[in-house]
Amino acid sequence: MTKFVFKQATKAQAKLRLGLGGPPGSGKTMTALRVARALVGPNGKVAVVDTEHGSASKYAATPKHPADGKERFDFDTLNIKDNYDPRQVAELIEAAHEAGYDVLIFDSFTHFWNGPGGFLEQVDAEAKRQAAASRNQYAKPDGHSAWKAVDPIYKRMVQAILGAPLHVIITMRAKMDHERREENGRTKIVKLGIANEMRDNFPYELDVEGMMTMDNDLVIGKTRCSALRGQVIPTPGKELAATLKEWLDDGAPAAPYEPPPPTEDDLRKAIGAELDRLGATGDSERKRRVIQAAGGAAPKSVAEMQRALEALRAQKPTGGAESKADPTATTNGPTKTNGSPSTSASSASSQTKTETATSAADDPLAAQPLA
Repeated sequence: MTKFVFKQATKAQAKLRLGLGGPPGSGKTMTALRVARALVGPNGKVAVVDTEHGSASKYAATPKHPADGKERFDFDTLNIKDNYDPRQVAELIEAAHEAGYDVLIFDSFTHFWNGPGGFLEQVDAEAKRQAAASRNQYAKPDGHSAWKAVDPIYKRMVQAILGAPLHVIITMRAKMDHERREENGRTKIVKLGIANEMRDNFPYELDVEGMMTMDNDLVIGKTRCSALRGQVIPTPGKELAATLKEWLDDGAPAAPYEPPPPTEDDLRKAIGAELDRLGATGDSERKRRVIQAAGGAAPKSVAEMQRALEALRAQKPTGGAESKADPTATTNGPTKTNGSPSTSASSASSQTKTETATSAADDPLAAQPLA
């Protein structure tokens, strides 16, 4: 008997995945805040991952200009700068979920594409690494080959967005796209129109994506919500949110959320944090503790890393060593836009959400790549 069994399709309730592209000044941030607030109501919790040097906070409510859902808004924010490693996206989503937010806005997501530590920089670094490792002294960096190494990071990021247990709204910068063509023996540069500064197929991973114009109109592109097909929406906000909410809430209750399994990077960071807690210092000492926790050999699989992590968590600091990083301690999570701490403080594990990947010198598994 076959193991494959078909059943009648059933639409389930869902969380929003909305992409808003557009050139600077087209109203992407304002639209994202309007839709988010209207979608979850006055009591819903909205968080913004701000990569634009705090620009979203310019729309925050103040005593003089209280929240109205149109021009001023209540929301929490977390600013990221200098390092836009896309592996942080899944961690940021999980941190927002743990803190009880209903909507998470990424403004702007473009930095994870072309900012420091973003996809393009990672591909460039990988291409140079492959060229240097080649025995061919004339080998040149090959971006196409390098993408094969970086693509798993992209796929995990997309899956984290699609599987998020809260609404996710993503803004993306857009610019004029060009193409070089040969006509009658001459090279000609042809304008193709406005395009998002992101991987070409990324907007099509989302439920709804559209391009903002300089007149603050939203031109709907790809959409799974049939009521929005072909629409051009002036100053989108409450009405757009109502249409989306009706579509999202229609259907059977959604299945319970299951957090994604930890990645190798997650486990490396967690093991490093446990070694800090145990007071392990020095590269050789940290590696010895990991090997001991793993049963006598360096862990070479995710399952072995998980077992080593659990063994380390069961240990107590020796020799009176004080904890360097207590994973049970609480720290300030995303901050309120009025400058006061958020009422939903996140755990210390959330503090690592925007940190760079552990360096080889501090990574007890750096010399033991997983099989």
